[in-house]
Amino acid sequence: MIAPGIIYLDTSAVASVLFREPAGEAMGAVLRECELEGAEVASSQILRVELHRAALRNALQAGKDDYNRDSVERALASITLYEINHRVLDTAISLRPYLGSLDSIHVATAMMLGPAVVRFASLDLAQCEVASVNGLETIPTPGW
Repeated sequence: MIAPGIIYLDTSAVASVLFREPAGEAMGAVLRECELEGAEVASSQILRVELHRAALRNALQAGKDDYNRDSVERALASITLYEINHRVLDTAISLRPYLGSLDSIHVATAMMLGPAVVRFASLDLAQCEVASVNGLETIPTPGW
């Protein structure tokens, strides 16, 4: 059971469901449980850019010229997207241990939401480790 509050998703968690990746089934089950428990599902505004770019990459790799923008926007519609402000950027800059830029923005955004964030979901083990070191509870993902 997931306590009501905020479940923060990074791009890998959302993409796994949207693009039907191997871990997507388990992540989808977590998201359905969140919905049933009344938890808010949240992410950073950067998710919008990352999901659209990933969808385009997947389409191009499949030999297509374009992708279904509507399916990406439908997925985003169920997620509260928080703005990237100076406080998020300052936190991302100073975050330790080391993490890449966009992953740092995701962790910093979740941290700025405060104690309302009850879980942080990512398929990136390093990102989850940094989130955990910085006080966020992470959702275990398949293959850990």
